[in-house]
Amino acid sequence: MPELVPPLPAGYRARPMTGDDISTVHHLVSACERELYGRVRTDAGGIAAVLARPGLVPELDTLLIHDRTGHLAARAWVDRRSEVDVHPGHRGRGLGTVLLDWAEVRARQAGSMQIVQTVPDDAPEAVALLRSRGYEPMVTEWLLEFAMPDEPAVPEPPAGITVRPFRPGDEHHAHQLI
Repeated sequence: MPELVPPLPAGYRARPMTGDDISTVHHLVSACERELYGRVRTDAGGIAAVLARPGLVPELDTLLIHDRTGHLAARAWVDRRSEVDVHPGHRGRGLGTVLLDWAEVRARQAGSMQIVQTVPDDAPEAVALLRSRGYEPMVTEWLLEFAMPDEPAVPEPPAGITVRPFRPGDEHHAHQLI
């Protein structure tokens, strides 16, 4: 694995992510989201889900960068798609570039002919870095939110329609519907 990691800025070290890192990675992602959106959108379960992606090999497909005091400064994962987060206090030191280099090398090593990097439009430095490397937008995604301070009224279903909770045995029909 060390042969895949481009040289790091002085004082930083890298290693793969493990299940023991979920809370720490969530803390890092939360700091990034707080700066970008003013609040946290991710939960630790989302971080755990990434680590459990089918086909993702954490020892090869994840990378954490810690500073000299042992604090998590940045993280990345790659599995045809990639995410990179650099803690706001560690930006501007080349860590995003290091992780992008690593993700591209790892994706190629894993046999991918392309890589997709998720980045919000509200992160102009990240967008500029990716554009400088030839990345082009593929998809625009909006996360829409609607505040509901009061419990919404539940309308009566149309005649002939029954609404009930999901029960064991409904899995197949629910899957077909979705």
